[in-house]
Amino acid sequence: EDEMKEVYCCQEHVEYGIEEVLNEIGVPPKLEKIQASQLPTKTCEYCGQIAEYIGRTNIPIQNVD
Repeated sequence: EDEMKEVYCCQEHVEYGIEEVLNEIGVPPKLEKIQASQLPTKTCEYCGQIAEYIGRTNIPIQNVD
């Protein structure tokens, strides 16, 4: 099953999010600033603060069993 990789991070942990996606699938994510209108609010996957950025891959990733 294909799925898109997404990572949510605050300003402080943007590098962590990029590195995680890069290490996992070999492609850096496209970073987008989260708009205040895009609710529900997401939290940073590293510290739990409100996420300011979402990193998305624009290619499907394969789940390998």
